[in-house]
Amino acid sequence: MAAAQAAPQAQSKYTGSISYTGIYTYQNFNHDSIYGATSQNLAGWGITPEINFTRHFGFQGDFVTSYSTDSIPSLTQFTVAAGPRYTMNPYWKGTPFFFGEAGETRISYGNFGGNHHPAVDWEPTASAGIGFDVNLTPRFGLQFVPAEWMGQRLDYNGEWQNNFMARFGFVFNFRRP
Repeated sequence: MAAAQAAPQAQSKYTGSISYTGIYTYQNFNHDSIYGATSQNLAGWGITPEINFTRHFGFQGDFVTSYSTDSIPSLTQFTVAAGPRYTMNPYWKGTPFFFGEAGETRISYGNFGGNHHPAVDWEPTASAGIGFDVNLTPRFGLQFVPAEWMGQRLDYNGEWQNNFMARFGFVFNFRRP
């Protein structure tokens, strides 16, 4: 009888998701040149956990690893960043969202043979973008981020790179909004 009279468990007012995406990056070397190259294509993957505090406002983190598609110069990056996220209308089937992040990128230059770059360096990073979550079921969907700007400040010369990223992958919702 006591169990029947017990109050129902309070449900969390927070919702969230985690996404796993494949990533393409166009790395732009603004004033630098790596073996004569002014840009480079990177490929990789990312994991993005996200929590919503209200219907529209939330916070997301990004864990991204990428590598150069060229053999020389070899370039590997690992980015950890976090920041606010604004979701337009979480009840639409295709939900647009905007985000901004700040963090650090660990960049490893391989086959550099005495160039002026350090072999490994942590660099300040900022990014902003727009994306879409398309729910296929209440717990599973697709995520598409067609436009993300990512700036990296190179520690060895203090200049900012302006990079373009695009993502596509899966999103797993913790709780239906």
